[in-house]
Amino acid sequence: MSDDIEAKIAQLEAMRAVLGDAAVDAGIAALRQEQGAGLRGLIRTLSLATLRGQQPTAGAGTTQGQQAGRDIVNSPQIINLGTLMYGRDTSEDERRQLVYYLDTMTRRLDQLPLQGIEQRLDQQGRGMSLSSVYTILALERGRTVAFARGQLSALRRFFSGSVHELSEVLQTGADTWMRYVRPEYSIDHAVPHNQIVGITNNNQWPHRNIWTLERPMLCVEAIVQNQRFVLLGDPGSGKSTFVRHLALMLARRALGLQVDATALPDHFPAYLPILLPLRRLAQHIATAGSTAEAVVAALVQAMGSHPMQLASTLLHEAIRQGGVLLLFDGLDEVPTEEAVGCASRLQTLQAVRAFTNQHHHAPVAIVLTCRGRAFSEDLRDCLAWPVETLAPFTMGQVRHFVPAWYTELIRTTSLSPEAAGQYTRYLIEHIAASRQLTEMAGTPLLLTMMALVLYNKSQLPRDRPRLYEDILDLLLGRWDTVSEKGGQTLAEYIGLSEWDSARLLPLLDRLSYAAHRTAESEDGRGRLTKSAVRETLIGFFEQTRLSEGAAFEKAGRCLDYMQQRSGLLLPDGNTSYMFAHLTLQEHCAGRYIVLGSEDPAKLVLEHRADDRWREPIMLGLGLAPPADLDDVLEALWERDEAGQPKPRERWYRDLILAAEIGKDREWAYLQTLPRIKVAKHQEQLRWGLTELLNDPAPPLTCTERFHSGFLLGELGSDPRLLDPATAPVLMDTTGAPLRQAHSGMGMIDRPMRRSTCLPTRTNHSAWSSSTSLTCRIPSRLPLPGDECRVCPLYC
Repeated sequence: MSDDIEAKIAQLEAMRAVLGDAAVDAGIAALRQEQGAGLRGLIRTLSLATLRGQQPTAGAGTTQGQQAGRDIVNSPQIINLGTLMYGRDTSEDERRQLVYYLDTMTRRLDQLPLQGIEQRLDQQGRGMSLSSVYTILALERGRTVAFARGQLSALRRFFSGSVHELSEVLQTGADTWMRYVRPEYSIDHAVPHNQIVGITNNNQWPHRNIWTLERPMLCVEAIVQNQRFVLLGDPGSGKSTFVRHLALMLARRALGLQVDATALPDHFPAYLPILLPLRRLAQHIATAGSTAEAVVAALVQAMGSHPMQLASTLLHEAIRQGGVLLLFDGLDEVPTEEAVGCASRLQTLQAVRAFTNQHHHAPVAIVLTCRGRAFSEDLRDCLAWPVETLAPFTMGQVRHFVPAWYTELIRTTSLSPEAAGQYTRYLIEHIAASRQLTEMAGTPLLLTMMALVLYNKSQLPRDRPRLYEDILDLLLGRWDTVSEKGGQTLAEYIGLSEWDSARLLPLLDRLSYAAHRTAESEDGRGRLTKSAVRETLIGFFEQTRLSEGAAFEKAGRCLDYMQQRSGLLLPDGNTSYMFAHLTLQEHCAGRYIVLGSEDPAKLVLEHRADDRWREPIMLGLGLAPPADLDDVLEALWERDEAGQPKPRERWYRDLILAAEIGKDREWAYLQTLPRIKVAKHQEQLRWGLTELLNDPAPPLTCTERFHSGFLLGELGSDPRLLDPATAPVLMDTTGAPLRQAHSGMGMIDRPMRRSTCLPTRTNHSAWSSSTSLTCRIPSRLPLPGDECRVCPLYC
């Protein structure tokens, strides 16, 4: 084995020019770590026995294992952390329990949760390492920190071209200065902590004065700036990965293990991390009530296999000393309304608020994650915490992640360094050359899936639904014939070799839809009773004219395959199953809506008001036949539903959803499909959104109204230009330079879309007093309590 590892290391060194220094160095470090795994594994087993207070088994290495355990417990890092947690000198037993907790967390969190996405890479002990492939995450554009400061001559190393050329470009105020940024500092090649995204100078003569270069604010830096905050992001944007990796880095640093300085800066406090899925908290307070005590009890449980009394003591002392970092993950996976055995989102946040109120004297750091659309205004009001939003991956982050991913595959699979280099080049080149792939790669989960699909199928799909279809295809059994000689597909395994996986998709869709309706797990996945799943399978096979006995036998084999081989369904206790991954549950639930139901439009209308169903709806419509998609769009923009006028609020939100669907599916692409009346849909949406924007008292939030203005801009010419009563006071800003007098919000320098029209009056406090009114687009939507900084037309 040692010779094989040395050969892989040599091959990695030879591929350094293709994979990059960071990926190769990380890969070699992982291989070196694996090389010594035998001895370290024995030491670890013995030292952990010592940490647990157990008597190690006599034999070779026992003394070495006991000494290793004592060295960890008495290390400076653990002694300092123990003092910080307890506010006093700690006993060896207290430090032993602390080490055991941190070590257990480290081993658990460094395993990438790929079950349900790629079964072969989710093997305990040899699975993908989170720390090896993690890519630094940043906050949305507009949230920046100083990167460097000085005169242009001193900043010359960051730019190509002469200082004179750069100075002239900067005096114009145009964004063309970014063309002069060297590749190693550009958003297309660098990771966020080295990206130059802004340059500021408030003096009249830029070429004589001090300039400040800005880079994106990192997520980890937001914790230092905000003691408590909410981290928002789209599905798959990396919210859960961020909190998992942060907890992992804190635990590793406390144990004296190597930590990436960019992932956890040296000045970051020595917190005790506790990761708690909010679904678990919601289930706990369903019986205990929305109290501070309920939160504490759930946190103690989350600390794992500690004796409860010791965990409780450690938690209370760490809270009192301000040495704990609570990572509350996945508010969007909690139901919007109270359900049996599970509290609502608002009740869950009320418990969190009760906890923080009770410990207001202690500086308890908290990060709470949620999908952006699920964080409604009543939830914002309940917490009243700062809100940050994850930025999508840039090409610089893509260029970092892809070689790191395939380098990790070298360690965990039989992939050769040469093949890893080929995959790396292919994926990066295709993403950079395709606008759609670039947008998809902005979501870390989708980028991961793209890398997996390329690894298994050697080609890439054009959009999200097709990407999930390819992943689903792999999970249903085709991947094992691709990569394992003699492997069996699901159809072959159940004894119906004439079938293909498409015959079984309706069954999977039906189960996914039923699971998503219940959504009773901690992270939003639904539970299905084992009896219900088996009965569904038996009924499905009986429809194929199999006998009752044969159907029963096929159902059992099908369950065995899904559970053991494809990783789609996982046992959840003794009586139920769960889908292995929420994303695939959402995708297949969406498939059922558009492909498995008799009236897709009716089912979309049934679920459209619940934000939990937005992702299944959007994914499903990506696979819908053109006629069904046409029906859905018309049902949404129609003013009536079931023969009755829609409530005004409902109609406005339906208009927004229809416009979002058209944008997601790309109006230009839909025009190429038969039976979709694109022109009619766009016309109706223009007039409907115009009515929404002109409503003097719309029943929507400021954020929704602002968003509807951008959607109207996506649709083309504003209907108000055709109205003699409004056209004289409107102007098109196409091609206008970008200025705004007020700088209260972070702004993105990019022109308004062709159709977006602004009032010509200039007496609004947020607008330039120049005769040619111009605008800058906010980098985030307004939040409750924000002073209006946007066009009066939208607010």
